[in-house]
Amino acid sequence: MTITRAIAALILVIAIVWAIAQLSRLNSDSRDRLSPGGDVSGYQDEERENIARHAEIVVRAGPTFAPGYVVGMMREGDGWKLVGRGNRAKGPEGPNLPQETSCSRPIGETLSRNSMALWSKALAAAGKTEGIGLDGEFFSFYLKSRNVGGSTWSPDARNQPRMYRLAQIADGLFEACLTGKDLDALNSQISELSAML
Repeated sequence: MTITRAIAALILVIAIVWAIAQLSRLNSDSRDRLSPGGDVSGYQDEERENIARHAEIVVRAGPTFAPGYVVGMMREGDGWKLVGRGNRAKGPEGPNLPQETSCSRPIGETLSRNSMALWSKALAAAGKTEGIGLDGEFFSFYLKSRNVGGSTWSPDARNQPRMYRLAQIADGLFEACLTGKDLDALNSQISELSAML
């Protein structure tokens, strides 16, 4: 009888551990998505406002209480271009931008198509997430063709790996607009993340 009770207790412990792991995974997944909304307009700067209003996809990003940057993709004739304006780019390899800098750079059809597909998937999965803090970095995303936006607040690689990668892609788009570098690598990152969503 004691062996039967021990086996039953062991099965109960395994079931509880499994249930806790599943709840933890669900909680993590619910934080690893965009929150609905995400304002990309409302700038006092006319150039930033034009990007926010006229680009097909838009990212507005920056630290708390600072202007950050806005970058978008717009049609240009038969092709596409990245357009942006900002005063910094994230990351150790990013250019040091002490002043507002504007950029415009032609891009290929594949990068624009993949970016729009990624925005569409990320925004379609938007749902209620945890609130924002007082200090950190915001990322707001907008897809004009669907008139839908979403945002994330200071995503971290461990708890929000998909949103962390989406934020890195946003930073990469602004840096690519400024420098023209790493467009192929950026397109690969976009395709990889899109497959994860």
